[in-house]
Amino acid sequence: HAVTARLVKVDASGRTTWDKIGDVKATADRSKTVGLKWDNAVDKTVDVTINAAADLKSGETLYAVGDWGQSNAWKRGSGVRLAKSGNMYTGTAKVDKGHAMAFRLIKVDASGRTTWDPAKDRKSTADRTKSLGVAWNVSTVNEDGVPPVSLSITGAGVKDGELSLSAGSLAQLSVAGSSSKADMWWSDGAAVAVSGTGNVYAVQAGTAKVSAKVDGKTVSVTVTVK
Repeated sequence: HAVTARLVKVDASGRTTWDKIGDVKATADRSKTVGLKWDNAVDKTVDVTINAAADLKSGETLYAVGDWGQSNAWKRGSGVRLAKSGNMYTGTAKVDKGHAMAFRLIKVDASGRTTWDPAKDRKSTADRTKSLGVAWNVSTVNEDGVPPVSLSITGAGVKDGELSLSAGSLAQLSVAGSSSKADMWWSDGAAVAVSGTGNVYAVQAGTAKVSAKVDGKTVSVTVTVK
């Protein structure tokens, strides 16, 4: 059924003022909410909530920055600060309905230093009020609002992507976030040797990056040997 509506204001004396914008029309084709503004037809913006999975160090803050029609696009000041909510970070942007969105995550530490997410820009269209699920270093955008799985290397002593070992010691590492086993492990430096099952041996003082490949993706941890 077609619906026609207009806003009116009624003061204490009963005097009525009609909205000069005129009638607003919609079709009741499904359960829906139609937003109206005085002197401005149907609300032209929609809320797009960004739910992100990321590991933050103490003092770091997560933002979504990009271009969704706002001024100063790609600047932190025009972005959305994502607040901790359960096991993810979330924030909402008001976007002109139908506008194309491109954005990326950034981490900002206590000194103001910014680290950009290495994954490519996330893209979506603000065709309706919606929630988007994203994750640090994962290019996928889930339109159901659930962040995609983020791979990480775990093991005793691993924290914020780093591991410290004494020369001659061993550590067992594994990849979290996937039901598949790592296809291969490798080290990029002489300080550390790693087996095909993620068993790390601290050879000599120095730093090396230990990496694993699983489901076609590479994830790494920095190992410092003292």
